[in-house]
Amino acid sequence: MSDTSKYKVTQDTRFGDDVDNLDDLGAAGPDGVPLTEEGTERYTARRGGRPSLGRTRARGRGPSPRIAFRVPDDLFEQVREVAEREGTDVSKVARHALEEYLHRAS
Repeated sequence: MSDTSKYKVTQDTRFGDDVDNLDDLGAAGPDGVPLTEEGTERYTARRGGRPSLGRTRARGRGPSPRIAFRVPDDLFEQVREVAEREGTDVSKVARHALEEYLHRAS
């Protein structure tokens, strides 16, 4: 039996023009499941990462704008503790704090 671990299908995998139907190809996806026309959603429907917060968010495209700044160790530790306690991440806590600050400032 041949070692199938070296045969991985990725976004860059190119099939020849002679392939009209995946069902006839006999190929398998990265998890070893046979590729079929119907089963391609298994690999294409998922998109990694978090949803974009950018202007084109409704369409799920475009990078989120970023703000980067430095904070003292003790402030970072406080934010990290709040994030852990609330079951979220530091970025979400920071976004919320910035939104609250801007709301009060307006």
